[in-house]
Amino acid sequence: IVPYIYSPSISVCAIQWAIGLELALMAKDPMRCFITTDHPNAGPFTRYPRVIKWLMSAKARETQINAFKHKDKVLSQTSIGTQDREISLYELAQMTRAGPAKSLG
Repeated sequence: IVPYIYSPSISVCAIQWAIGLELALMAKDPMRCFITTDHPNAGPFTRYPRVIKWLMSAKARETQINAFKHKDKVLSQTSIGTQDREISLYELAQMTRAGPAKSLG
């Protein structure tokens, strides 16, 4: 198993990044939107702090968007540039702990 590292210079990778964040940011019920991992393949748990920062800070998302080589393509094909929602610590706890625990029974 070789970890897949997403490249900011590849448009498909940048769009995948945006779509994943959009799903969480647009969720109406954080208890039903789980933050999970695919360690070690493509979602190592060591990247959780980065993902959490992007979910909790519109400024951090903007900084990352500006680092993409194909920024214009990402912004035209996703709504990540218009997402101003910032996940709260309470919502984060629901997505990472309470929601998954409740779904397991």
